[in-house]
Amino acid sequence: MNFYNSNDIPRLSKQTVFQFSKLNSVMTLIILWSAIAFLVYVGLNGGYVTKKVDFPVFLAYWFAGVLFISSLIVLSVAKARFRPSNWVIKYSPDWVTIKFRSYLNSHFSKNDIQAFGFSPHEIEWVRIIKETLITSSSDSNVHQFLKHLDLKLKDSDLSLLDNYLKEERQRKYPVRGKKIKYHDYPISLKADGVIRIQFNGLKPGADILINLLSSFVTVRETVKEKTDFTSVNKLSKAEQENKIIQLLERGRKMQAVKVAKDVYNMKTTKAKQFVEELIEKT
Repeated sequence: MNFYNSNDIPRLSKQTVFQFSKLNSVMTLIILWSAIAFLVYVGLNGGYVTKKVDFPVFLAYWFAGVLFISSLIVLSVAKARFRPSNWVIKYSPDWVTIKFRSYLNSHFSKNDIQAFGFSPHEIEWVRIIKETLITSSSDSNVHQFLKHLDLKLKDSDLSLLDNYLKEERQRKYPVRGKKIKYHDYPISLKADGVIRIQFNGLKPGADILINLLSSFVTVRETVKEKTDFTSVNKLSKAEQENKIIQLLERGRKMQAVKVAKDVYNMKTTKAKQFVEELIEKT
């Protein structure tokens, strides 16, 4: 296994790149901007929608403001998806490169170790994981469906990879430039030495990578998992913190903050600070 900073990542001529969809983010922006334009139009027309439907002017402007703020967040994500750093896996028949730094943190130093690579022949087996994530809302449970790809390497020491993954979690935002860190971790290392790759939003999908690898490795049957975060308050403190970390590893920071609020009776700002400190010390 080799490790790379941004400048050392192999550039192969024939490779399949797995990245987050640019089209999805652009379509989301178009929908948001269209809704904002409509709400502003309704406000300027005194709330008139049709002859039979009127809409309160203040609500039209309020919803337009909320959607505008949301559009700024989506715009930031969309811009990041058009940068060269928007990729998680680069596959070729001779080499596989996996990047554990989120494309949203492309403003971090290019000299940091942020990717690793190996020959496809080093993989022992792969499988798809379909996970149902259960969290609680104010009045009901919310089910989210995630897809991961697990891979197991043959006789490989993953201690160095584990150290680099921890370093990435604990890394602070740069002293200069954009002072923000996105808690998005596409790669995790399971207790049994399995490398897990989050595939939600990646194009092409996990099935394509499985097909590419099938001539080299054993493909195991798809596994369905159910992870319940609705009864975290009944666990020990260590188990509670582990549940919060699991949510962060799945890119669910808002849910992690909500769990911290509910379990420890914290205000939102304090819960957010607690969650960020927890992931950095893990």
